[in-house]
Amino acid sequence: MQTGTIARCIHGEVFVKQEASEKRVVDSLKLKEKAEVKTGPESYAIISDNPAPDSGKSLSSALLFPKSRVTILVKRGYIKEIEVLHGQAMVSAAPGVKVFTPVVEFTGASSVEVSSDGKTTVANTRETIYNRKTRRAVILDVNQQVLITEDTVGEIEPMDQRFYQMEKIRLNLGAFYGSQMYQQVADKSDALMDAYLVGLKSLAEKTGQDFEKLKEQAIQEHQRYKQWAQSEAEKCREESEKIKKSDLSTASTMIPIEKSVHYQGLELKIVSVKRDSKSVDTDLLSVKIEATNESGKQIYVFWNEEARLINEKGENFPIDDYTLEISFMGVAQAKGYLFIPVNKQDKKFTLQFGKKSLPKVDLELDLSKTKGGD
Repeated sequence: MQTGTIARCIHGEVFVKQEASEKRVVDSLKLKEKAEVKTGPESYAIISDNPAPDSGKSLSSALLFPKSRVTILVKRGYIKEIEVLHGQAMVSAAPGVKVFTPVVEFTGASSVEVSSDGKTTVANTRETIYNRKTRRAVILDVNQQVLITEDTVGEIEPMDQRFYQMEKIRLNLGAFYGSQMYQQVADKSDALMDAYLVGLKSLAEKTGQDFEKLKEQAIQEHQRYKQWAQSEAEKCREESEKIKKSDLSTASTMIPIEKSVHYQGLELKIVSVKRDSKSVDTDLLSVKIEATNESGKQIYVFWNEEARLINEKGENFPIDDYTLEISFMGVAQAKGYLFIPVNKQDKKFTLQFGKKSLPKVDLELDLSKTKGGD
C-alpha cells in the first residue's frame, strides 16, 4: 500500500506541480514537501493522508471540484497546510493543520469557494473563520456561509444551494469507480462462466448428475448476474453524467426589501430576500426578517402555519423551514429567515401572515429588482 500524502484522480484531468515539474495524475501520485494540484473542467481529485494502518494519526484531506487549484505543504508524510487558491474544495484539516485562502484562515472542516480576485465564501462549518489581514473572526454553524474579502467579513447567511450540491456530489463520486468496476464484472463474466462449466462438467461426471440440467441452471444464474452487473454499471454511468453536468457556478442573488408589516403585536421588518437555484424548476427564497415585539405580552407565532407566499396566479407556497424565533417575551427582538421554495419564473409575490381561518396581513414583494449575490 502506498503511504504518505496522495493525490488521486477521481475523474477527468488532474495535474500536480512539484519540484518545478508538472505531471498529469492518471491514477494517483505521492506528494512531496510542496505541491500544487489543479483540476480541469468536469474533473475531480482527492488529496489525502494515507498513513500505515497502525499509525493512529488524525488525517487531513481536500476534495477538489472542477477548475480548482490548491497548494499542499507536506511534512513527514502528512499534510501540514492546505491553501485553496481558486475554485471550490471541501477540506478536512486534522488538529494542528491550517487551511488558507488568499483572504481567510481557519482549521477543521468546511466547504470553500475562492473567486479569481481572492474573495472567499466559507460554508457548512462550526469553526472560527479569520480574515487574514484584519484578524476579525466569525463563527459559523452548519448550513451557514460567510463571504470574506481582503478587508471585510460579511454577514452570516443561509448556505447557498451550490454548497448542498457539492455535498451531494461528494457522496456520489463513487459512481465514476462503480461504472468501470461493474462493467468489468459484466465483461469478464462470460469467461468466468466458461471456466466454471469445465469444472461443473467434471463434477457431474464423477457424481453421475445430469450435466445439461446443471449447465442450464448455471447459465440462467449467470445471465441474471450479468444483467445485474450491467444494470449497476448503467446506473453509475447515469449518475456520473449528472455529476459532469452539475453547475456549481450559479451564485444566489440578493434582493433588498426594507418593508415592514404589523402582525399579532409584532413588527416584522422584511430586510431582504436571497434567491437561490434549487432545481431546474424551483428556486429557494431565504426571507430575512427582523421581528420586534411591540405588545409587551408573550407572543407565539408558528411560521409554517401562519406565513406563506402567493404568486400572481394565486398559487400558495408554504414555509419549508425557518430559523426565526416562535416565542417572543416582553419586548424581545429576533432575527431569522423563512425558507420558501417557489417557481423559478415567478417574480412578484404577496407575503401573507395569518392562520387560514383568521384575518390576514399582506405585503407585496417585487423580486425582479435584484443586486449581485455572492
